[in-house]
This record gives sequence, structure tokens and C-alpha cells, in this order.
Amino acid sequence: MDRYFPTLLHKIIFSIIAIGMMCGPLSGRTYYVDAEKGRDSRSGLSARKAWKSLEKVNKTILKPGDAVRLKSGSVWHRQLYPQGSGKSGQPIVIDKYGKGEKPVLNGLGAPFVIKLENQEYWDIRNLEITNFNPDDSVSFKIGILIIAHDFGTVNSLHFSNLDIHHINGNIHPGDDASSKNNGGIFFEISGNKTKTWFDDILIENCYLYNIGRTGISIQSSWDKRTLDSNLTWIPSVNVKIRNNHFERISGNGLIWRVSHKPIVEYNVFYQCGLHLSGNAMFFFNCDSALGQNNEAYGTVYEPCESDASGFDADYRCKNTVFQYNYSHDNGSGAFVVCTNGGSSTAFQDGAVYRYNISQNENREVFHLSGPLTNTKIYNNVIFLSEEKDSVKVIYHKSWGGYPDNTHYYNNVFYLLSPHVSYKLGKSTNNIFDANVFYGTHSLDEPEDFNKMVTDPGFINVGSGAIGRKTLEGYQLKPDSPSIDSGREISDNGDQDFWGNSLYKYKPDRGVHER
Repeated sequence: MDRYFPTLLHKIIFSIIAIGMMCGPLSGRTYYVDAEKGRDSRSGLSARKAWKSLEKVNKTILKPGDAVRLKSGSVWHRQLYPQGSGKSGQPIVIDKYGKGEKPVLNGLGAPFVIKLENQEYWDIRNLEITNFNPDDSVSFKIGILIIAHDFGTVNSLHFSNLDIHHINGNIHPGDDASSKNNGGIFFEISGNKTKTWFDDILIENCYLYNIGRTGISIQSSWDKRTLDSNLTWIPSVNVKIRNNHFERISGNGLIWRVSHKPIVEYNVFYQCGLHLSGNAMFFFNCDSALGQNNEAYGTVYEPCESDASGFDADYRCKNTVFQYNYSHDNGSGAFVVCTNGGSSTAFQDGAVYRYNISQNENREVFHLSGPLTNTKIYNNVIFLSEEKDSVKVIYHKSWGGYPDNTHYYNNVFYLLSPHVSYKLGKSTNNIFDANVFYGTHSLDEPEDFNKMVTDPGFINVGSGAIGRKTLEGYQLKPDSPSIDSGREISDNGDQDFWGNSLYKYKPDRGVHER
């Protein structure tokens, strides 16, 4: 027994050593940076031996598992462009340490504040980023710039709990796509030799405000396709943008392009389009994009502008879904679906708007523009109070052609506005079935063989305020005639606005399933 026990113990020890050698180090080094009390001549490996400058960080090649901790309350007027990449399970982390306010990185009008280029497995969190030059509102300026050039797959880039604000990038450089790529966070895929895309982007719990031109945006050179052929289209995947707050954005709060199944959820967009035409958010050139549980309000409209809505399924998209969103008090509508009929490669097919609430929009509610196809709009609630006047509830517009095969089912149009209209133009194959048209009627109100014109029976219609939690007034009373009177819809998302399961047959009209 005495001889056996050491042998067994030795085997266990050797096995642990072997496993450690195969797996490598479980964590890397942590470097500390203190703008006030640090010194670059120190090791940086503890809070007492902290570095002082971002230049010291920029000159250090970071390895998987390394971390850079910036002292809370410190302020740097410099750019951060760290070197190195992490690996799966061992990202490189930039974070704060100590008590107090988030550390501040101020670019003072530089082209960017933080930049990653052909780098992967990064986790950046708990920082305050600003990039303002009072004497220069012409240059392009960005908070965080991520570049991928002829790289292949760029893995795992996470950004959380960031305050990004007061970036006065150029808001009037033109209407081309590149003019929208300055502002808060911008991802750029470039090159034409190596197919390049992002895999695993996470942006969460960030506050972006007072930004020109765009809050968050992405663009890719691998973007060419038609409705039937992908050509050079290489999408980014595993994208999640959630629980962020966008406020006072000069143009669009969020533009997300060239991705497969991106998810944008639980975000708030307030006062986007502040200085130029722009919807609060839109998907462009994406497949199966999902926008859900978001709120958009106060998008600013100025005369002669084209966009000031909440949510937009823009062109070169297939099967976009917007569900469980709350849009209210926007300058020009709630929901946009569009494509440019003048472009040989433009299309828009299969967009779905379902179980959303729109309250007191201005000018328009649903805006469908161009030769888009197969749009489904069902189980939404539209409310307009007496104070809202001359609103186009549905507006089908020509943009090199008109929409085709648009279906409106089980929606509730609760309209107290003294003047409403429905402008379908020369759009074709429109189908309306089992909708509620209550309140103000117009001569151009669509035909609907299962139309209901009686009060749909809400608990407290029109009582929504700021926040999705204020919308219980749009639930149905027990004796509502909307219950079990809707049209059956397959593949309907399986739940209502509040997460209640939907009946397989005869759903309720509107956003609530009793």
C-alpha cells in the first residue's frame, strides 16, 4: 500500500501537468494603466506599477488571455490601437479597474478613438469614448473603428457597457453609402482577394448619444448579389445587438448590412434623424434579419426629407422580420419597406411586420416603396389620436415600380384622427383580410371581406407612454369581439407582444392573444 500510493499520486500529478501543457496557460497577463499616477517605465503588471499612457499600450503586442485595465476616473486625449489577437476561450480584454467613473478616451477630433484592424477575439467594455472637435465638423470621425481587410473569418468581437457620445463627424458629405460610415461604432470589411466576414459580433448595454452621423454601422465590399444569385455576397454571422440606447443621432441610429440572421433586440432609439433624413434603424442587404422588442420614438422629420420612421427593411433584403416593437411619435411613420427599382441588383422580398404597436405617428404609418415583393403585415395595432391629422395610414409608393403581393391580416386600425387616407397607388395583388377599421373611415379605405368596424375592445387604448412596459392598455378585454376572430396564419412566431402562446387556429386580432 505504501509503495502503491506514491505511484498513483505521481500518475495524477503527471496527468495534471500533461493536461496543462496541452491546454496552455489558462490566463494571460493583466496590464494596468493610470493616467494620473502611472509611469511608462514601470512593468504595468499591477495597480501599483501601472503604466501612464495609451502609447505604451499601443506598443505592446498583446497575447491571448491578456487584459488591459484602465483606471476609473482617468482621462486620455489619445488614440488606442492595441496590437495582437486573442483566441477561442482566451479573448483579449480592455476594461476598467477601481471605483469611480468610467475611464475616458477623448480623440479630440481624430479619425478614430479605438481601432482594431485584422484582429479577433476582443472584449472591450466599461469605457467612455468621445471624439469632438469644436472647430471641425467636416472631417469623418469615429468612436470605435473595426477594419477587416482580405482576412477571412474575423472571430468574436464583443463590446459592452460603453458610453459613446459627442462625436461630431461630417453629417453632410453626400448620399452614397460611405457618407454614413462615421459616428459611434463602425465595422468595415474591405478588399477583393480573400472572402472576409465577421463571426460573432456582440454589442450590448451601450449608450450612444449626440453622435453625427450614425450610431452603429457596418459595410462590406463582399456585397454583390441579386434576388436569385449571391455573386460576391459573403455575410457576417452570429450578430447580436441588444439593450443599447441611441439618443440624439444626426442620421440613423443603426445601419446593419450584409449579414445572415442578425438580431437587433431590446434597443431604444430616441431622436434619430436629428440633422438629416434618416430612419431610426434599418437592415440592408441581409437575409433573415430579426428586429424585435425595440422602441423607436421622436425620429425627427424636416420638410422635403424622405425618411423619419422607426423601423426599415431596406433593399437587397430577404425575409426580414420586425416583431414585438413599439413605434410612437415619429416624424414620418413607423414602418418602411423599400427597394430601388432603378437598380438592376436591387430587390426586397418576404419582409414581415407582425405583433408591433404604433401610436400617434406623424404623416404616415406603413410606407412601402418600390417593386418589393411578398410583404406580410399582420397582427399589428395602429392608434392615432384626435390630435393627429392627415395621416397616410398605408402608403404604397413608386420607386422605379410599385409593391406587389402585399398582405394585411388581423391588424387593428384604431383611428380617431379627423382625416386619414390609404394610398395604394398602382401596387398590385394587395390582400386585406380580417382587419379592424375602427373610428375614422375614408373613401379609400381598403376592401376587406372579413372587416370588423366595431370597437375592438382594448383595456385602455392610446395609453402608451415611453417604454414598452406602458402598453398593457393594448391588451383585450375578456368580452372583446377581436378574440378568436382573426385569420389563421402559419409560421406566425408562436407568441404575442407579451409572450403569450398563440392559438394554432383563429388567432385574436391585434397584438394580444387572450
